[in-house]
Amino acid sequence: MCTALTLSYPAFLFGRNLDLVGNFGERALYLSPHAPLLFSSGETISDHPALLGIGARGGDFPLFAEAISSSGLAMAGLNYPGLASFDPSGQVAQYEFIAFVLTHFSSAKEAAEAIGGMRLSQKGFAPNMPPAPLHYLLSDESDSFVIEQEKDGMHVYHNPYGVLTNSPGFPAQSENYSRYGELTNRFVAGTYPGLGYGAIGLPGDNSPFSRFVRMAFFKEHLPEFATPEAEIVAFFHLLSNARVIEGSTFDEKGQSEETIYSSCYDVVNMRLLVQTSSSLNVKEIAFDMKKEGFFDLPLGD
Repeated sequence: MCTALTLSYPAFLFGRNLDLVGNFGERALYLSPHAPLLFSSGETISDHPALLGIGARGGDFPLFAEAISSSGLAMAGLNYPGLASFDPSGQVAQYEFIAFVLTHFSSAKEAAEAIGGMRLSQKGFAPNMPPAPLHYLLSDESDSFVIEQEKDGMHVYHNPYGVLTNSPGFPAQSENYSRYGELTNRFVAGTYPGLGYGAIGLPGDNSPFSRFVRMAFFKEHLPEFATPEAEIVAFFHLLSNARVIEGSTFDEKGQSEETIYSSCYDVVNMRLLVQTSSSLNVKEIAFDMKKEGFFDLPLGD
């Protein structure tokens, strides 16, 4: 399970909760503009936007869970079980999709138009690492799109909410949110005196439907922020309302899932802030962006 979202004023923020059983060797990753990238097609590029994200390091290749580029593009992969599908003749491997998009396109609209004609291949990064069943939130400061490859092909949807969770697909999530048109943040008199009766009927469970509705509703009713720092605080408050608490949700194998980290990227300024499951603190992870190469740092202390 995962939850991703964007905010766009006064800063363009992008980030997510990553919910998982255990960890996957996640690190903060930075690629300078001239660090070479070798794609599965054989293409090598060494002149591209700088990339900053979180993922695993696969030798000289970044296996991003999410990332941003110095051209102002942001992208995250979220679990899409039962619906994600891969094409034996696909042009781009799933493990390299985020890196491919962020290095080949400079706007969300440009990328979305091109992706509609692409297919993700079933090639895994290694024999014991098959492609992950994901769909994607792709955003820049002006637009957001959802990318979902299913058995009937690639689908790209404009996303006016700037929010994404997990299965089912985006059309079903959008239709479900439309059923909550009666939700209001105005004062509603309750059975007993007192405040706290706003947003009556807002779902509070961990399901993808409910997390999508909560994030979309909260975003819709946010105030304007005077500073980017105030907006960043609000971003983490939003993510905290979609966190999966350890012990509250188990997978089909009886294993407890939890939010292992929450991330927030100030995209224009190439900043990464992270809160892990082991700390109450939000930590800014800073790379020396004057250096050339591929670098990684731990998320926690």
